[in-house]
Amino acid sequence: MDHERKKPDYILIAGLPRSGSTLLQSVLSNSAETFTLPETHFFEEAKKIHPEHVFSSKQVVELLALLQSKWQLCLDKLASQYRNHNHNLQHDIRDVYYDVIEQYRPSNQARTLVGIEKTPGNIIAIESLIEQQRSVKVILTCRNPVDFASSMIQQYWAPDSVSKISAIWNKVMRTITKLEARYPAIVKRIEYERMVQQPETTFSSAFDFSGLDYNNGMLSALNTNIDQFILPIEYAWKKNNVDFQTVKNPEKRNSLNIRQRLIVHRHSLYCAMKNGYLNLYKF
Repeated sequence: MDHERKKPDYILIAGLPRSGSTLLQSVLSNSAETFTLPETHFFEEAKKIHPEHVFSSKQVVELLALLQSKWQLCLDKLASQYRNHNHNLQHDIRDVYYDVIEQYRPSNQARTLVGIEKTPGNIIAIESLIEQQRSVKVILTCRNPVDFASSMIQQYWAPDSVSKISAIWNKVMRTITKLEARYPAIVKRIEYERMVQQPETTFSSAFDFSGLDYNNGMLSALNTNIDQFILPIEYAWKKNNVDFQTVKNPEKRNSLNIRQRLIVHRHSLYCAMKNGYLNLYKF
């Protein structure tokens, strides 16, 4: 339908961390109709300063300084603008969020470009942003719970944090399900597994949902820095005393402890180039 193909002013990507949001942003930003920026972590940091949506100018300046120092965002000009306001002037923090995005709009480009902002943790504010009734499309990324837990442990968490990771997965997935049901024309869910197993279908669907033109060249992001996708399988397995034959045998697989199983889920993927695209295969 025509209204579904209309380009929004902004595409907001949020959801679970470690679920392909960076890959999705990279592919979408291949479109000449878009501009993008680094992760802002905006609402997570804003909540630490003030729990409500209304900020004083002084609080906004404090937030922008935090985003600059902690996340290396380029916000000097914007901070100066708010610093010149009356310190007690009130601002809707959602407007400040879009001001941050606008700092990355190419100065020589028309305002018809779509801004893409990706921060998984911003899911805490997505419904509030939708209710503001700006022109936005929201894509929420997710991943199956076992691979999500494995990836989180590999990158951030201790092996005994499985219960906490499960709580995060359940909370975020409940939010994704609610938003998708409540705002079907605005919110789209994309699974990490579909991105890597069916890239053309999945990404072309994301472009169509976002009102952007799509061609196969948009998947060039899958071929960028391919080495970062190559997982050191044998090294990881040996380091954690995981035997290849054990992994291949479903009956023997039950002998693995929780740490070993997570390692297998994380590393039992190998990469192959086929028809110019990255394909991930599970044993």
